[in-house]
Amino acid sequence: GELLGNISARLAGCARLTARVRRGVCVDVCRSPIGQAAGRVLPGCLCGGNRGATGRSLLASGAQPACGCQGGRSGTQLAMDATPMLHRAQAAWRMRAVMPNPRALRFLVILREPVQRAVSHFSMLRFLAHSRGEAWAALYVRNETCDSKLTSEMDALRRCVGGPGGGARLPRLGLAPKAWHGCTATACGFHACVVSWSLYAPQLKAWMNEFPRRQLAVLTLDEFAEAPRSALQRITGFLGLRSFPRMVLDWKWDWNRRSRATRVECAAETLDALRTFFRPHVRELAELLTRRRQLRAAAYV
Repeated sequence: GELLGNISARLAGCARLTARVRRGVCVDVCRSPIGQAAGRVLPGCLCGGNRGATGRSLLASGAQPACGCQGGRSGTQLAMDATPMLHRAQAAWRMRAVMPNPRALRFLVILREPVQRAVSHFSMLRFLAHSRGEAWAALYVRNETCDSKLTSEMDALRRCVGGPGGGARLPRLGLAPKAWHGCTATACGFHACVVSWSLYAPQLKAWMNEFPRRQLAVLTLDEFAEAPRSALQRITGFLGLRSFPRMVLDWKWDWNRRSRATRVECAAETLDALRTFFRPHVRELAELLTRRRQLRAAAYV
């Protein structure tokens, strides 16, 4: 209770969980009786120095936030990070080049139905722009509606990835990651191009070209929603971890529930147009997943 009180007092009035605030939280955790009893590694924090160190001496000896959560068996330290970076091909190249043991890395990709993902992404960006005053999000959202923004991006992407055919512009499939990045820049001139981010195949190719199949697993939210226990067991099997506790396996999962105040609505005509636009790209994704032996995910896309 004392630890939670200290953390609550530290977080009170903090608009954002900055690196400095996270470090301060870890100082509170590491110098608490729980932290000293647990030792050096705690979920979310890495404690430095001796177990008996407290206050300034502990801060000076290196209490710091850890990446996600850390732990492991037989002295093995595992770290997890949940950063959405499928669209950043450079991240795959840098990890392969910089990480001390890139063959030990495991990547879990969870895909959402592309139209739902695009609408949800725009909804999040509008919330960040209008409710939190994030300037970078406001630069993207401006005063556009869900219909106008997603339709304009879709049309720009169609012009970029399309190809001539009988007077109509047909989708050019087999888009390379570099070409996808170019079309994304052309479509919206911004890294958070929400329609482009739902073109999964070229983004996955960048990661699949850098890491073998044993290091990468693809799931979908549809699979998770239909059979969460099976999906969770597949995740632990892929990561080489023990099964999740029963409480997690039996949890009633509910995805992306937003209040009506922060949720945006798109017209049915816009959603239908987006589904038509994505349809051939989803087929291409299923073929890619099948070729790369991601058969469970291929069955759900």
